[in-house]
Amino acid sequence: MENIFFDQGKLKSCGKNVVIGKTANVRYPELVEIGDNCRIDDFTYISTALKLTRHCHIATHCSITGGRNSYVEFGDFSGLAPAVNLVAASENYRSAIPNIFLPLKYREGQVVGKIMIADHCVLGTGSTVLPNVTFQEGSILGANALVLSDTTLDAWTIYVGNPARAVAKKRDREHVLMLAKEYYEELKG
Repeated sequence: MENIFFDQGKLKSCGKNVVIGKTANVRYPELVEIGDNCRIDDFTYISTALKLTRHCHIATHCSITGGRNSYVEFGDFSGLAPAVNLVAASENYRSAIPNIFLPLKYREGQVVGKIMIADHCVLGTGSTVLPNVTFQEGSILGANALVLSDTTLDAWTIYVGNPARAVAKKRDREHVLMLAKEYYEELKG
């Protein structure tokens, strides 16, 4: 499949079989790396350094923000359902003036960080993730959940709620990894 992108040449890197919707908006394309077999759907907004490894999907109406100094990374087979908000930088609303047009000295306490999403993670529709969150391999975030700053989600665990909390049932790690292995073997032909 051919790459589809409004200006693919401005990306830091772009793999094979990449599809990016015509209405996706990438504020800093020179900070975006996209691996093979990835898709970014229409009406998605990206304003941070971003790395998608392989087989990643960002569904429609997602927002991945934080500015030039923040970072978001997706592992293989990871993705976002529609309307997910990843916020890799946030303002200090309590004791500063939260306004992007002001010098940083007036915005003290701003948190600029990263969001790390490991292999086989999926974030449910309408969920929100704040800065400095790590999703360990296979973790899942349910619809409309909120993950607060400086949080690590355990591997192969399902999280729901506001704030997000683990539910008793774990994902079937062995089965998911077996399917991924089978898929790669099929690709080799």
